[in-house]
Amino acid sequence: MELQNQTKDVYAPYLSNDIMLLILKARKDIERLASLNEDITCGPGLAGYCGIISRYLIDLMELSGISGASLCCGRFNKLTHCWVEYGGFCLDLSISQFLGFAKKKYKICRVGDCFYSTYYENELDHRSAIEYQKTWGIQAYETYQDKLLKTFNS
Repeated sequence: MELQNQTKDVYAPYLSNDIMLLILKARKDIERLASLNEDITCGPGLAGYCGIISRYLIDLMELSGISGASLCCGRFNKLTHCWVEYGGFCLDLSISQFLGFAKKKYKICRVGDCFYSTYYENELDHRSAIEYQKTWGIQAYETYQDKLLKTFNS
C-alpha cells in the first residue's frame, strides 16, 4: 500500500511509514467491513465504527511490534467518540463521520487538541477506555476481532 496520493495531514510526517501504512490498512479493512455489515448503520463516514477501528489499529500496531498506543474514549466537538493516542498524537481513523471532515480518511493532531477531550483523569488510561468502549453494544470489537486480524498479512 502506497502512502502517496492519500489524504495529506500536517502531522503525518512525524509518524513512521510503518505506522502510516497501518493507519491506511486499518481504514481500508474497516471500510470493507462497514460495506458488508448490516448490524452497524449509524450513518456516513464510518459513523458507529470509531471504537472498532481504534482498537483494530492498536492490535495491528502491537502485531507489528509497535507498543505504547492507547485507546481513548471521550468527546470530539462534544460528541462521544474513540481515537488512538500514540507518541503525543491523536490518531483518529473515523474522523470522516463528522461534519466538515467527510473527505478525510484520518486526522492526526497533537494530544491536547481542543476538539478532543477524554473521560478519564489519566488520558492514557487504556484499560478503562476499553472497558467503557465495550459497553457500546453497537461497537463490539470482539465480534469482528478474529476476522479482521486474519487480514493482517494480506
